Amino acid sequence: MTHAKAEQGFYHKKLILLKTSRKMIEREGTLMLEPVSQVRLDTYLKEAGKALTSSWTIVGMNNAIDTFFDRLKADMSALAQKQEQIQIMVADIYARYEAEQGLAPLDYPRFSPKEYLTRLDDLRAKSGSFRRNLRKLLTEQKSTSKRFLATVVNEGSSIYRLYERSGRDWLNNVLMPLFQNAQEQKHLLDEHVQKLRLMASVDGNAAERVEQMEVMLKDVETQIAEVEDMIKGLRKPAPIHQQRKVIPLITSQFSPAPLKK
Repeated sequence: MTHAKAEQGFYHKKLILLKTSRKMIEREGTLMLEPVSQVRLDTYLKEAGKALTSSWTIVGMNNAIDTFFDRLKADMSALAQKQEQIQIMVADIYARYEAEQGLAPLDYPRFSPKEYLTRLDDLRAKSGSFRRNLRKLLTEQKSTSKRFLATVVNEGSSIYRLYERSGRDWLNNVLMPLFQNAQEQKHLLDEHVQKLRLMASVDGNAAERVEQMEVMLKDVETQIAEVEDMIKGLRKPAPIHQQRKVIPLITSQFSPAPLKK
């Protein structure tokens, strides 16, 4: 029981430490997500849309698209740099927990900024082949060209938003396996302690009942001894002088009193 309670207290402390670690991750995560925001994206979209609408020159439209992609990549790269620092902290938290518990390495959520940066670069490269023929397209199909560029901007925005959402989800879930492990262990210990308490309660009640029964047995034994003494007394023959005294007393109840001389 003492050992189980000590283990229970140990895991309770681990949960407190994990909560502290989560607060630290949340604090650093706020800084990580700061470069990528919807407010920034809205500004980029507004300026890119204005440039594409007002500009009818190849240089102006290319500059608008390049500026848009440069801004997206700068924000996403800033987030990636901060995420690398947090990832080191996360790895250290897991390593310490696993070492203290003697656990095999736990699998935890990963976040790959490189994947999204690559997608953004691929989109930019695809738009580049289109923009190299922009002079001819502007001459033949101005509306189609502008719609295509608007589509490129929208796809870039989608990558940006998904990137921010994935980073936020990663921050929220990166320590979840540790919490689940600690809570499972604490739950098992809570059940174990509860069973031990129940056993202790049953044993305690049994001890009380045994003590009460012992008192009752002593009383019964005393009564039995008294009865045995009474039986022994009844089995002994009464003395003669006692019999003579007893008989007149019995008959006197039914015969008249003797006459006075």
